[in-house]
Amino acid sequence: MDDFVRTSSPFAEKGFEIQKCLLYSNSGGEPIDLIGTNALQELTIAESVYDNKMYGELGLLDTLNLVETVPLVGNERVEIVYRTSGDMFAPITIRGIVTSILGKSRGSGQSLEVSKLQFVSEVNFLNRFVVVDYSLNGTVTKMASTIFEQYFRENKDRFFTNRDTKETHRFIIPRWTPLFTIEWLSAKTFTDEDDSLFVFYEDVDGHHFRDVLSEFDKEPKYIYRVEPKNALNLGDPLGFLTRVLSYSIPSHFDRLDEFHKGMYGEIAQVHDITTKKLNVYQFDYMDNFNQSSRKTLNPYPLFPVNKTADLYTKVGANALRNLLPTQTQRTNQIKDNDQYQRYYLSRKSLNRQLVANQVSLTVPGNSSLRLLDVIGFEIPKIGYKQEDQGEYLDTHMSGNYIITSLRHTLNIREGYTTYVDMSKESLIQAIPSEIVGTKIK
Repeated sequence: MDDFVRTSSPFAEKGFEIQKCLLYSNSGGEPIDLIGTNALQELTIAESVYDNKMYGELGLLDTLNLVETVPLVGNERVEIVYRTSGDMFAPITIRGIVTSILGKSRGSGQSLEVSKLQFVSEVNFLNRFVVVDYSLNGTVTKMASTIFEQYFRENKDRFFTNRDTKETHRFIIPRWTPLFTIEWLSAKTFTDEDDSLFVFYEDVDGHHFRDVLSEFDKEPKYIYRVEPKNALNLGDPLGFLTRVLSYSIPSHFDRLDEFHKGMYGEIAQVHDITTKKLNVYQFDYMDNFNQSSRKTLNPYPLFPVNKTADLYTKVGANALRNLLPTQTQRTNQIKDNDQYQRYYLSRKSLNRQLVANQVSLTVPGNSSLRLLDVIGFEIPKIGYKQEDQGEYLDTHMSGNYIITSLRHTLNIREGYTTYVDMSKESLIQAIPSEIVGTKIK
């Protein structure tokens, strides 16, 4: 066994195990064991579905003058193996490249130095030094996987997708980096079904080219509850893990912003510069939500079904409009690349829906959480409630959510905390369309 691999962690009582944390010098030699030298104070991992880069930070308390002994100049390699304490959690391995030193300062007597090393994955480091400057052929998913395998061959098993896209395309890429190219391709996708929302991101497992909607029908991985501390939720590991330490609501709704960003209804006028034809396509939020093939996190839309809703969703003469250019047969034997009617309007709406209802949670550290995991959230209603009133949950805020960002902080003094940003595009109970007196219709 590697001398630096620990079968038990000195931090286990803090809720986490760091089995390995090594710093490799560019100059060779033995790696520095940041745990054995007591240099490591904090590990932070940050990831988001809106970013193709996962970031990490190592908080160090340096009494060994690592700048000279490593030497520490940038581009050093780090290797980290960690997990939440307990056999039910699989270890996570991260290999990265140091890109910068942050917040460097000297302690009293100048006998120690405090600093943070920021690192990115090996793939993201290599990405800065190569470009894509040729034409691509095939389905968009195939293009993305081909680019990743070609430029990051040693990490090709760290590229994941959850479904294929529809039809063959050809794109000419003008010297973009590989990861930016794949991110750009994700916005050009559509499938056999009417809706999809592909995103390209990196997490601790690798890079993912995934359709968000395909994750919606999964069962919640965990159900987090806002409730007092008691023996019931602290007596077993699951009850401990699903406590909500704190929460905030960054966004609940903003109807005017949602309207002006095409969430409810919009028109796309697609002008073909070859045939000189103008094709008009419409999007209606309610019609789209009620499609039989449409996957949703919860059963009901974010808007009531009434005359007020019609002002937002029914497309009329004064509706928002987009004029989009396309070109029939711009390349031989390849169908039109930009089929805006297949993805443009629904993608705009879905993107806005996923920031309409957001909740941020602070929870006990959990290394098994992943981006796009579905998790349940239960929060009681505000105010006094009698036992015979029935439903106790806040039906607007409770429900299934999908994780959009994660930040894991493993601190040797304060323990392991995970910060979760999550969103939902639907409700567990319909908003009343009409209230007459005390009766809801």
